[in-house]
Amino acid sequence: MNSILDLKESEVTHSLTLTNARYSLARDEARMLFMVMRQMDGNDKNTKFEVKVSDYSAIFNVNAHEASRDVKTAINTWFGEKYVTFHLADESTKDEIATTRLRWLITVTNLPKRGSWEIELHPDILPYINDLKKSINYPLKDIVALKNNYQYRFYELFTAHKSAGEFEITVDWLRERFELESMPAYKRTANIKSRIIEPAVVNINASTPLTVSYVDILKGRKILGWKFTISGGDSIATIDPKDF
Repeated sequence: MNSILDLKESEVTHSLTLTNARYSLARDEARMLFMVMRQMDGNDKNTKFEVKVSDYSAIFNVNAHEASRDVKTAINTWFGEKYVTFHLADESTKDEIATTRLRWLITVTNLPKRGSWEIELHPDILPYINDLKKSINYPLKDIVALKNNYQYRFYELFTAHKSAGEFEITVDWLRERFELESMPAYKRTANIKSRIIEPAVVNINASTPLTVSYVDILKGRKILGWKFTISGGDSIATIDPKDF
């Protein structure tokens, strides 16, 4: 049986392609993805993974009742409603980006005698997660105190660019990758900054080993994007900044 310390020390490794993908998950759905990826081997073709409610409870510091409810709800909504879109650089033109859109899951199975769920990833997703030639790696303990999927994704972006020490994103890139376009509140760039970016930077600085600061990229008074500076932490990235 894994100890709580062992569970929290377990690591997540996945490709840069997933970091760059277009998707939006609720907090607990994103946690299910972490519970899967901590079990993955880059050379493994397995698509079925067991998520134990007791492991979720230990890793994310919630009681057994709350864990059971969170896991059930998250797996069922992740299965029923959510897709991920990957960008295909080799098939894109200067005028149009090639993409492939996939359901995350193809089956979910409740196993109450085991206190767990078995979930089966869409097999076509595996190559996009498992390309470890361009990947990031971090311990689960680094992200357990973060509040939502936006903060998880910024932590991964910061990890990917930590070796370079800085990177820039545009407002349009963020809206597209985080699927913000259909949300009326995020048509205003000021709301993206105040509701997503600022809380993410504050919480990542407060609860992870990374240290992050940022400035607006302006054209006149209009915000075109943001430049981030990153340092610290034991997370690892095996990428070239040109891959972004």
